Amino acid sequence: APEVAGKAPVPVPPEGKKPEAAQKPHDFSSTQINLPPEIATKMVEWASRIPTEELTGDGIERKPHVTVLYGLLTTKAENVRSAIPDEGPIELRFGRVKLFRQPDLDVLTVEVTSTGLHRLNALLGGLAHARTQPQYEPHVTLAYVKPGLGAKYENDTTFDGLTTTANS
Repeated sequence: APEVAGKAPVPVPPEGKKPEAAQKPHDFSSTQINLPPEIATKMVEWASRIPTEELTGDGIERKPHVTVLYGLLTTKAENVRSAIPDEGPIELRFGRVKLFRQPDLDVLTVEVTSTGLHRLNALLGGLAHARTQPQYEPHVTLAYVKPGLGAKYENDTTFDGLTTTANS
């Protein structure tokens, strides 16, 4: 089921993340689908092979998930639940490793294909929120690396074709 992440401070990070990231509160709430342990573990293990000296920002994502909508202006889970009543199981299909280049870092992600995620995103878009991206592109964040170092990981096919079902 999608979870609502509120505006609480980020907890002390596990190994592979910079401590200063723990001091920054979230600007918005979000909904996400946490991945099942067998897939999450595989993704964390993949990211853990990135040399520490290449990591930056938040380092390795230790709790892989797919964000359904970031930018919500509510922290009340009941508001989110009421926006997605009786949405059945959501099929997720994982693809290749992709790269989001930002000026200060490269973000390594896994593409996710899912009509159900797009449907949930549209439903939740009816709630008050700040649009933080021009369009919804479902993905799982793997790691944050120094600028220019992400290209060598792009198009890795380790996760291509993996599937899972999430209940909304």
